[in-house]
Amino acid sequence: MDLCTAFCSIDDGVARWLHRARKHPSPMRSVNQAASAIRLTPAAVEFQVGTSVSANQRAGSFRLHEVTLTDYVVLRLMELCSPWVKVVTFTPRSERRLGADLELWITDQSGRWIGLRVQCKAQDHQGTIPGLDYAPGGTRQSSQLVSTAGAVQGCVPVYLVFALSPRGMGPSSCHCPARPCPHQRRGAWWVSAATVDRLRPSGPVPLQSLGPLVPFPCLVCCWHPHHLAQHAVQSVARALHSAGLADDSLEPVDEPPLYVQLAREREPAAVAAMLGDRPVRHLVILDLAESS
Repeated sequence: MDLCTAFCSIDDGVARWLHRARKHPSPMRSVNQAASAIRLTPAAVEFQVGTSVSANQRAGSFRLHEVTLTDYVVLRLMELCSPWVKVVTFTPRSERRLGADLELWITDQSGRWIGLRVQCKAQDHQGTIPGLDYAPGGTRQSSQLVSTAGAVQGCVPVYLVFALSPRGMGPSSCHCPARPCPHQRRGAWWVSAATVDRLRPSGPVPLQSLGPLVPFPCLVCCWHPHHLAQHAVQSVARALHSAGLADDSLEPVDEPPLYVQLAREREPAAVAAMLGDRPVRHLVILDLAESS
């Protein structure tokens, strides 16, 4: 399967999972049901079962969290892009401490490289995006994402937001002429980390307020979609620039960071030692150098 088709399939899969979750009530509704049956307040039932449940959760639909959907994206990349995908996954404990989800590096027959450091978020029961104001240790996650990616040449900080298209949503900032897809089937969107950091949101925010929304497949589908073995890095760089996800300073590099080289050589222990406290959970390499 070609890379553009793979990204479209993953985007469609995320949308289908989100649609399926929306059709089912949250398991937390059982708190209200139990409270009604035994004539206790929901808070009393929560005390008995040791769970704190918001009003949102009691009333909302089943929610898929970003960890689940991120793992789904990585799994589908492994399934659809074999044998030219390599993945190193770190422990959930490290991810909680470090606060990031994914780093994606792409190379092609040109021998050049481009990377994305990605923080993932998923819509809540209200259809808004929570967690963008998360500040572990007093430092905003968005600021940390921008600064750590900025320290790596050829790497762009972005958010990947899992959300269904809101009703009445206008055109996105990017269109995929090779693989047109209606908005109602979109499930994942690229958002500029710099934009999120400038917005300084407080609490959950509507998807539309995050500025230009770039559909997930547009990263690889908009430019040279049928010649990605030769032009993937150039295509991704052009897509990032044209969609406003990267500034003019971004340039592909001749060599990736050493930890990416080690991952390419399948040395996960050495990668973990090299990364130290840098924020990453999944390290994914799409190596198109030998693809046809």
